[in-house]
Amino acid sequence: MACSRPQPAAPIPIRNPYTGEIYSDGIVPASQISAFAKKVFSQLPDPTTAGFSNNYQALPRVPTVDNKGDIRVDHYFSSRLTVYFRYSIANTTRSTSDHSAATRQ
Repeated sequence: MACSRPQPAAPIPIRNPYTGEIYSDGIVPASQISAFAKKVFSQLPDPTTAGFSNNYQALPRVPTVDNKGDIRVDHYFSSRLTVYFRYSIANTTRSTSDHSAATRQ
């Protein structure tokens, strides 16, 4: 089945913002990539779908526990004098993908 998103037929030319050089095939030569960029790229996961863009899809399982509550107390001293008190709490715990730690948000 074909992808519903349009994919470009060819790579899009890109321009080096420092030198103005245009790479018509959309690929930066390896000699132009810094050591830092190479390290960053080596840490990225491989694409999960074909195409030149939008080629990484993930839907990781993230167990979530939501503990929420609200309490409200209204008191009417008279028809013209009222007061209320409200207390709300929200405690959400999401486990990380390796299930080794939890974060509070």
